[in-house]
Amino acid sequence: MGTASFVKCRKCGKIARTEVKICPACHPARTAVKRPPNAAVIAAGIAFAGIAAGMAAWLSFGANDVVRPEEAGAAPAAVNSSGDGDRHRVAMTTAIARSVKNSLPDPDALVWERMLVNDSASVICLEYKVKTAPDEYREARFSYVDGKTSEQVEDWHRHCADKRFNDMAHLKETI
Repeated sequence: MGTASFVKCRKCGKIARTEVKICPACHPARTAVKRPPNAAVIAAGIAFAGIAAGMAAWLSFGANDVVRPEEAGAAPAAVNSSGDGDRHRVAMTTAIARSVKNSLPDPDALVWERMLVNDSASVICLEYKVKTAPDEYREARFSYVDGKTSEQVEDWHRHCADKRFNDMAHLKETI
């Protein structure tokens, strides 16, 4: 059983299933619902943004620019980290998470659950919920592995589940 996707009506702002071509709330006005961007375009954009942000951060961050988990009030990372690798993980995780958030029809409807990254930042795993109705949320998982992105549960389990990654929970509030 698949998870339903939802979009926001351009005219009234009501949430509708992606399968509908006309907003159920504005039906007499025959307002078309806003379609989400093509998945391939989103994936390419996320990969490019992540790589570009990671490289820029890698080249330009100074040692005092790093926000360590302990400084942000979070528990220490699951895996010991320091220096350039930590800056790179923060930059990559931030870039990928922002790209995911900005790809949503309503970015403010997102609630981060977990943000995990391996030591080299070649694997980034995000778990989040998206508000679909006043008291309803759709759970989602996103994985970034060596420049390839996926929202498939199977990929999440293969690359993210039961792995000893750095917990980037301290970034949730900044994204």
